[in-house]
Amino acid sequence: MESAKLVSLPSQSSRQAIVRVEAERLVVEHLVLEDPALAAFVGERPTEERALLVERAMRIGLTAIQSVGVTVNVDAVRAEFQGLLRQTEAANERAATALDMLLRQNFADGEGRLPRTLERFLGDKGQLTDSWTSCSTKASGTVPSVG
Repeated sequence: MESAKLVSLPSQSSRQAIVRVEAERLVVEHLVLEDPALAAFVGERPTEERALLVERAMRIGLTAIQSVGVTVNVDAVRAEFQGLLRQTEAANERAATALDMLLRQNFADGEGRLPRTLERFLGDKGQLTDSWTSCSTKASGTVPSVG
């Protein structure tokens, strides 16, 4: 999965935070966030709730960033499928046109191969009539009636 591209936010902290991934845990050391509004918001909470609040904020923030990456991937997949769908529809249209032409060549009334072949063999002046007439004339000496 492609990672989300993050917009860099300015940091005035001189200390570098250390982030380690240990199995299924994130460990953040020396994280300093300089933001007066957020510091005031967290400062309004009781001391015993602050760690849970910051943990929750990190979880929500990381989940949001992760979701943006997934959304970008979903959009890319959706765009790819739309392109494939258009290609498939175009190929199906070409195949339907070719099939229509082939069916008309073979089965169209009067002009298709099958009607012409049937007329040639079974029509009033067809080969079957000629053969029947020829066979009957030879056998009886008369011309039989067909029909």
